[in-house]
Amino acid sequence: MQFTDLRYDPRDKARALVNLGLAYEGLGRSDEAVEATLSSIPLFRQCGDRRAEAMAYTNLAIAYRTLGLLQSVDESCCQAIELAKRLGDSHLQAHVLNLLGQNRIATTDFQSARLCHLEALALSHSLGEARSEGEALFGLAICSENERNWQESADHYRKCLQVEKDLGERGAEAYVLNNLGRVCFELDLFDEAAQHWKRALDIFSSMDSEFAAIRASELSSTLQSMKENQMLSPEDWDSLQRR
Repeated sequence: MQFTDLRYDPRDKARALVNLGLAYEGLGRSDEAVEATLSSIPLFRQCGDRRAEAMAYTNLAIAYRTLGLLQSVDESCCQAIELAKRLGDSHLQAHVLNLLGQNRIATTDFQSARLCHLEALALSHSLGEARSEGEALFGLAICSENERNWQESADHYRKCLQVEKDLGERGAEAYVLNNLGRVCFELDLFDEAAQHWKRALDIFSSMDSEFAAIRASELSSTLQSMKENQMLSPEDWDSLQRR
C-alpha cells in the first residue's frame, strides 16, 4: 500500500500516518504499521516537529519488536533517544531507554542492557516517574538473573515489586512475584520463594486470560512439588495455605 496520496499539509499527513500505524499495530498488522510510520518520519522532519518525529521512531521500534526485527528496534530506539536528548525530554528518553534495554536483553547483550536501564532508572527516579522506574528495575533484575547474580537480582525485583504494588498493577505484580520466587529458590530461600509464588498464584487465578491460567497451573504444581520434596515443613505449608 502506498501512503503518498493523502491531500493534506505535511503535518496533517504525518499525524494521519502515525495514527494509521497505531491502528495497524493494534490489529496485529505490524508490517503495515512499519510502512505507515516510516512514511510519517520525513514529513515530521520537513515540518521541524522533532518531538513528533521522536515519538514516531518510538512507535516504529515497537512495531519492529513485534516483527522480531531486533536490529531495527535498536536503530529506531537510538534515533528516538538522540532526539529526546536534543529536546530535553527526559520522560521520553527514560521510556525509550527501557525499550532499548529490553531489546538488548533479547539479544543477550546484558552489559549494554544494564547501562540502558541504569540510565533510565536515574532519569525516572529524578522525575518521579514510577512506571518507568519499575520497568528499569525489572530490566536490571533480569540482567542480574541472567548473569547468575541472584542476590542483586532479588534486590531489584523486591524494589520493582513495591513500585508495581503502589501503582496497583496486579498483572505486573504477579509477574514480578513469579520471577522473585524463582531467584529466591536459587538462593535456597525456599520459604520466601513459596510465599512469592503463592501470592503470584492467587493473582493469576483471579485473572481472566489463558496466559494467567497456565501460569497459575504451573505455580500450583511447583508448590505441590516443593511440599512433596520436603522443601517446606508441614508448618510452613499450612501457613502458606492460610495466606
